[in-house]
Amino acid sequence: MKQLYLFVLASIGLASQNPVFSQVSGYIQRYSPLNLSGNNTIGGFTKVSVRAYDAQGVLLTSATSDATGYYNLNLPTGKRVRLEFDQLPQGFSPAPGQTRVKFVSSPAKLNLSLWQPGQFVGTGALAVQSLYTSNHLKNTGESPALVGYHASDLAGLKATPLATSSQVGAVWGIAYERVSGRLFTAAFAKRHSPVGPLGLGGIYVTYTKERDVNPFVDLSTLGIQTTPANYQRDPPSKDATFTHDSLMFSLVGKVGLGGLDVSDDGRHLWVMNLFDRKLYKIDLIGNGQTPTAADVTGFTVPSVGRRGVTRPFAVKFYGGKVYVGVVSDATDEKATLADLRATVLAFDPSREKFEEVFSMALNYPRGTLDYGVSGWRPWTDDYQKTISANNNGWMIYPQPILADIEFDTDGSMILGLMDRLGHQTGEGQLFRPKGIHQLQQIRGLAGGDVLRVAYRNSEHGNSRYELEHNGQAGDRTSAGQGNGEGPQGGEFYFDDAFKANGITWHHETTAGGLALLPDQDQVLVASREPEQGGFLGGGVKWFNNRTGAAEKGLSILPKNQTNPFGKANNVGDIELITEVPPTEIGDRIWLDCDEDGIQDADETALPGIVVGLYQNGSLLATSTTNSEGRYIFTDALIKGGIKHQTTYELRVATKQAGYSELKLTGIRQGSNSEIDNDATLIDGYAVIKLITTAPGENIHNLDFGFRCLDKPQVTANITCQGQIATLTLTGQQPTDRFDLTADRTYTGNAQFEQASLMPISGKILSDRFVNWPEDITLRVFNKNGCYSDVYVKQSDVVGCDHSARTEEVQGLVISPNPTSDYVLIRYQSKNIQGSIQLLLTDIQGRPLLNQRVDLKQGRYQTQFNLSQKPLGNYIIAIQDGNVKVSQTIIKR
Repeated sequence: MKQLYLFVLASIGLASQNPVFSQVSGYIQRYSPLNLSGNNTIGGFTKVSVRAYDAQGVLLTSATSDATGYYNLNLPTGKRVRLEFDQLPQGFSPAPGQTRVKFVSSPAKLNLSLWQPGQFVGTGALAVQSLYTSNHLKNTGESPALVGYHASDLAGLKATPLATSSQVGAVWGIAYERVSGRLFTAAFAKRHSPVGPLGLGGIYVTYTKERDVNPFVDLSTLGIQTTPANYQRDPPSKDATFTHDSLMFSLVGKVGLGGLDVSDDGRHLWVMNLFDRKLYKIDLIGNGQTPTAADVTGFTVPSVGRRGVTRPFAVKFYGGKVYVGVVSDATDEKATLADLRATVLAFDPSREKFEEVFSMALNYPRGTLDYGVSGWRPWTDDYQKTISANNNGWMIYPQPILADIEFDTDGSMILGLMDRLGHQTGEGQLFRPKGIHQLQQIRGLAGGDVLRVAYRNSEHGNSRYELEHNGQAGDRTSAGQGNGEGPQGGEFYFDDAFKANGITWHHETTAGGLALLPDQDQVLVASREPEQGGFLGGGVKWFNNRTGAAEKGLSILPKNQTNPFGKANNVGDIELITEVPPTEIGDRIWLDCDEDGIQDADETALPGIVVGLYQNGSLLATSTTNSEGRYIFTDALIKGGIKHQTTYELRVATKQAGYSELKLTGIRQGSNSEIDNDATLIDGYAVIKLITTAPGENIHNLDFGFRCLDKPQVTANITCQGQIATLTLTGQQPTDRFDLTADRTYTGNAQFEQASLMPISGKILSDRFVNWPEDITLRVFNKNGCYSDVYVKQSDVVGCDHSARTEEVQGLVISPNPTSDYVLIRYQSKNIQGSIQLLLTDIQGRPLLNQRVDLKQGRYQTQFNLSQKPLGNYIIAIQDGNVKVSQTIIKR
């Protein structure tokens, strides 16, 4: 059967060779305040879905971002589309000034910046770190237990005490709730170190601005045990030189509290109870009041190991979930070193369920701590096992605690492994060698580790975690390849050794605590001897998350002076004091020309609309829509900023300057809340009610859709004189414009600015009726952007000679020719393969367009508008298999 091919070529620039298809492309990248222009990619995100929809809501094409975050869509040149971004990485959302829905015309470069408000740092971040004091020193109560220092700038740096040992005792877990400025710390069971006034169930709160330290809650007073019922210690006398504290040796990592973190919305404090091995959620809504038992809920951490006890410790809130770090201690009498494992569990608060996301064996090769001791060992409560074989005054027996978890900007996990022995021992304390009655002094030597676990996406879009191997983590490789000190023969974070006088004395020196500086691609790592050349001291090292190298170090404890814990764990966890992430409210106001309640690609934005933000009936601020119909409220517009967990109203007066009356379209149409109308009419205002969530959780889907009140009221009339048919409009205004397509619905891309000027006579088309296409749809725009569509079907036309039309007309038919603007082309062929090659040239044969046209619903449709092109002759050529047909178009 013969096929009829209909071409209506539209709005194609002819200045040079232009492809029919062009690109809408860009990067899905991590937001950084230093990269507001979006000219450079920072931490590109893979597997993000990008979809392009036309004016009818039909999906034209889609793509997913590659490993660099790049996406590319091939779309017809000039095509107006609605882009939707979906399948964003867990925990990430559009950054300030960004939305998941964008409206563009091809070609275009368009980036989408994502951020995770929980990782927002801001400027001048302060790092807080715990220090440890021995409980036998005189005036130990005045020794600092918490200090603060600049997280990135070491110039003129000096650590400032924030809390003393008498105020909080030994603490590990540190968490900052930045809206209220509260710093929480949790009691930690450390041998030879004093406990705070609340005991081992104590949590303390420090108001960082005032440096005011107060008890927050003692969990034991709420019926939550953090120690055995018969728990006791053997503290030293006031004037004692040494402290035995022998009963604590076996309890380290088993009693007291471990990791601590605050949810991103600031509503809950999460803490690990090492004794009952439960994760506890504490409600912070009371804002300073002591929690009651009703405010605290516990969740039992599931057992994950074989031939050993599950020992939970680390707590990290990330992406709406709580990540818990545990080890299986391999203490069963049948256990082997292969049973010593580290596991990360993700707890979903909404489902109250744990699931395993990563697990690894801890029998990988490590660097030497000293005296030939290197790899991890099962937990032990026998201090005789920890003494060096040659009885040289050192206790070295590394036992793993998964103490901290951080998530890098690419989703990878950074694990901080702590040596339990560093909290079972001290510096120069007494012990009794086996078989010897006389007490001797001994020193502990601890060495933790830092591991990178890459976040990977499979071909099917399923995320998984992959442990670093031989210095490589995902697509990142460090100089630690082949050094024999990490999984499969190398380590990613390789600069964790202590060197002095040209000698590497200790290959593992980290202490478990971590803090992330995302904008600088750095992780802060608690370390003993963080500066090379000093044989003592403790503090922090900054590691580069792309290269694995240590870039600098800071000794908080003097590097060449004795400290209470020497080469044992003398420093603890690190937390950043950061700014509250900025929050935005807003989106778009548009004319819903087809009144379907959906923002279509070709519908007009409404500029100059004033939107008010209200709270409890009071106007807080106003924002005016720009040329794209966008409005936005930021913290800077509102005194005190946008509050989280707060009810607001957005109001648009339906009568305001420049708009006589605005009428809302349908509300919440369709399944996508990003592209619908969210407003209802209340007392002369279009109103959207909303409740903010967590700080930095921008709400960019608050849309107002208004119906067109002044649509063009036009009628199409077709008259025939002989074989010439003329299409004329009536009812149009002089300022109206029009566009047309040869289809049953309008399939063009024009808006008012791109449409053709309306002829004074209203005559749109005049040519032999036999050359007319079967269907014509005219779109008539008025100056306000509203439009009406007029459909003309050739077979319904009365008064013309239909007998002259036939499906058997051979070859290429161009109508009208000559033309002043539009050209309609019809071609008949026996080709049923579904594609024909179209070539447009100037009269000298120089190509202006080379297009392959594919079959769509039995014919091919688009538009070709010469109204803005120079007068003269052009050539249309059709390559139909081995047949080439051409004809000249005259523009006059």
